[in-house]
Amino acid sequence: WLTQQSRVELESTRILGCGRSSVVVFNDAVLDMRRSSVEDSATHGICARGNAKLTIDESRIIRAELRAIYCYHNVELVLKRSVIEGTRSTDAAAVQVEALREGDHLRLVVMETCFRDNQGRGLSVAGYVTAELEDGTPYDDISATMKRELHADASVSYRKPNR
Repeated sequence: WLTQQSRVELESTRILGCGRSSVVVFNDAVLDMRRSSVEDSATHGICARGNAKLTIDESRIIRAELRAIYCYHNVELVLKRSVIEGTRSTDAAAVQVEALREGDHLRLVVMETCFRDNQGRGLSVAGYVTAELEDGTPYDDISATMKRELHADASVSYRKPNR
């Protein structure tokens, strides 16, 4: 659990089989995760709220029972060159981000990330969210899901990959 103003950097780390959410990032905490994996979480692979900042790079979040990543309030989530795979719930998106309270604003960036073999939807975005999704990333059903669930004040932009 990361709370208050804590900061954790995970490099080449494997987190396996936690009884609830495997990584929890609350308040003003910061998580930098690179070349790591979160596997077989009983609830969420990663759960974040408050003003937390998460950067997940070249990592795998696999076989979470409910969601691979769940973020809400004012979180900033940057997800790049990663794999979101094998969530087990048909009722939840593999990655869900939402900013539903007045004054909340969540930022989401997704680049070169693969969503595959998830039982529910790929990505759910709701509320006051600014989402930047890299054009051309193989996203299962992300575009259709986002069109259904976007709040009127949310914005989504697609950009060409930097290659």
